Amino acid sequence: MDLYLTYMLFNLLVMNRLDTTYAALADPTRRAILARLALGEATVGEIAEPFPISGPAISRHLRVLEDAALIARTRRGQQLVCRLNPEGLKSAQEWLDHYRAFWTGSFDRLDEHLKRNPQTPEKK
Repeated sequence: MDLYLTYMLFNLLVMNRLDTTYAALADPTRRAILARLALGEATVGEIAEPFPISGPAISRHLRVLEDAALIARTRRGQQLVCRLNPEGLKSAQEWLDHYRAFWTGSFDRLDEHLKRNPQTPEKK
């Protein structure tokens, strides 16, 4: 029973983190912000510059990315500087890798099965 509860709690925590990460990645503006930060750290003003949205809207996007642990923000004097947090994508990547391996194996087995048991096309 304890193992089951531990498993369920772990699963809930991991799934909650995945939900937060994928929800953050679902928005094209946030993905564009991440692409910009992949080039190097930037101030909030530099991040906001190419977007036709308000400063408060950019701040909300940054807060979502920070809550998902995809970015980190630090204060330098009067400026907020953002940088990419590659560890934030780690759990999402591990989850994807698990299912990639599952589906690759499934398709390989299907391919082997079809090669061993060729189907003749139906004639009309």
